Amino acid sequence: MTRRWIGSADIEITDRGEQVVAHRSAATASTNKVDVTSAGRIALAANANRICAVLVNDSDTDLYIKLGANPAVGTGIKLNAYGGSFAITAANLYTGVITAICASEEAKGLLVTEF
Repeated sequence: MTRRWIGSADIEITDRGEQVVAHRSAATASTNKVDVTSAGRIALAANANRICAVLVNDSDTDLYIKLGANPAVGTGIKLNAYGGSFAITAANLYTGVITAICASEEAKGLLVTEF
C-alpha cells in the first residue's frame, strides 16, 4: 500500500489501485487581526502544515491579497470592503506566505483564521 499527502488529504493506494481518502482535521485554529496599509505587509506566514485559512476584510476599504510576496493595489485577489473574503481549502491549498495591501495609509483590518 502506498500512502501520500495531497493537499490536506491522506491518500492511500491499495495493491489493487483503489484510492482511500482521509482528510486531515484541526483541533485548534489561530486567529489574528492584521492592520493593512498602503505599505503592504504579511497577512499570514508560510505554514507547511496549513489545512485551511480564511481571510475577511473587516474594513471600509477594498484590500488586495497576494499568494506570495510584494502585494500591489489593484492586483492579486480583491477583498471587497465590509466583509469580502477568501478561503483556502483542500481544493485550493496554498501553504506559502500571503501578503496584503490597500490604497489607504490608515490601517485597515483584515481578520485571519488558520487551521
